[in-house]
Amino acid sequence: MPEEMFELYSVPSFDNGEPEIVSGKEIGSNKQVVEEGAVLLCKINPRINRVWMVGNHSSYMKIASTEWIPFFGQEEISPKYLIYFMRNSDFRAFLSLHVSGVGGSLMRIKVSTIAKYPIPLAPFNEQKRIVGRLEELFARLDAGVEGLRKVKAQLKRYRQAVLKYAFEGKLTEEWRKTHKDQIEPASKLLEQIRQERLMNLKKNKKLSPMGSFELPALPESWMWMRADWLCDVQTGPFGTQLHRNDYTSSGIPAIEIGDVHPTRDLREGTAHFIAKEKAIELKRFEVKHGDVLFSRVGTVGRCTIVPEGCDGWIMSTSLIRVRIVSKYLLPKHLLLYFWSPIAQGFAKRTSKGTTRAGTNSRIVGELPLIIPPIMEQQIIVEEIERRLTEVDNIEQTLNQNLTRASRLRQSILKIAFEGKLVPQDPSDEPADKLLERIKEERAKSKGEKDTNKGRKNMHRQLELSTYVK
Repeated sequence: MPEEMFELYSVPSFDNGEPEIVSGKEIGSNKQVVEEGAVLLCKINPRINRVWMVGNHSSYMKIASTEWIPFFGQEEISPKYLIYFMRNSDFRAFLSLHVSGVGGSLMRIKVSTIAKYPIPLAPFNEQKRIVGRLEELFARLDAGVEGLRKVKAQLKRYRQAVLKYAFEGKLTEEWRKTHKDQIEPASKLLEQIRQERLMNLKKNKKLSPMGSFELPALPESWMWMRADWLCDVQTGPFGTQLHRNDYTSSGIPAIEIGDVHPTRDLREGTAHFIAKEKAIELKRFEVKHGDVLFSRVGTVGRCTIVPEGCDGWIMSTSLIRVRIVSKYLLPKHLLLYFWSPIAQGFAKRTSKGTTRAGTNSRIVGELPLIIPPIMEQQIIVEEIERRLTEVDNIEQTLNQNLTRASRLRQSILKIAFEGKLVPQDPSDEPADKLLERIKEERAKSKGEKDTNKGRKNMHRQLELSTYVK
């Protein structure tokens, strides 16, 4: 019925932690009916640990995407016990090793693959004790992890604040006061740049106007200048110049947009290469030490600087090379400015496109740059790098602690399903009787006779197929 409402457990809604409430007319593909208490295991790319339980968020019929394998509850087995089991690293590793398909969202697990996978079955009361203890420990662990993530978010804001203050002149305010006699006025700097351009271009070419940007006030000795006053701005080769079939398994490295990231050094290498003959043909797209590479599509304005050892590499179609041609601008100053929220704001406002943002060399050439005196640029770079290095060290420690937390979570799960997390109670019903009753009920539902009679044992093993209807 198009107007009937449903409680939908889709894969995208997993990240939100709650199902979607949708009408029948909004459902565009096949779905399966599930019930409260059913455990859902995602078929897609099992390296992503997606498993959750059908709740009762509404009075509507509960349905799920066919990308979930549903495990229907039985009175003798706690759904949360099953969920925690499915989150342990051994089970996830098994899934990852037995997927069908190639890569990412194309990878799937099949019911038949996991049907015989054994679950350690504890007495029901012990299952409840295990779940209770896991929830207690994980609540503490989650609180710690949340604290670490909040600190990481604060560090990100601090980075942006450092860059913003630096290019507002606040980081070097005291330095300017104590070096007044060494600072030339902005008008003299402008005249020096005019003379430099006249000498380099061998003709009297006027500086292009700044454009219609709203430019915040700067310290007296600083100036706003267009990027193309001080830099040569070059877009990477177009698709007609560099085709996919030009890439080879070795040769001259080709820098792709994925190689451009603030925390990644280009010297770590790239996965893309072109033949030497093709590199000669594309020589004007070579990079050299000190060039700033600027992404022109997707996340417009993502930047990195070309370090020593990468001269002669070729930039790809998705990049713009900003090469400084003036002695009045330092490469590191340019890079850090491009990272700043001031420059990122200009890049975002000037990028074009509705479905995918993009820019070009003309637009980047028109971007306003903040140019302090060259001596002060060096101080700005040193001050920013000192602060950001401290932030990087703190973030590295945070990441190490987050990794430890993840490992600790898996260690706790491992101990839990080895029967070592909570004490066993001799008065609990032995697991072999619980298993026998489950199998009898399963056999009865299929019209079969159960002949499996296990010996008395507090812990037994149950196959996952027991849960699948």
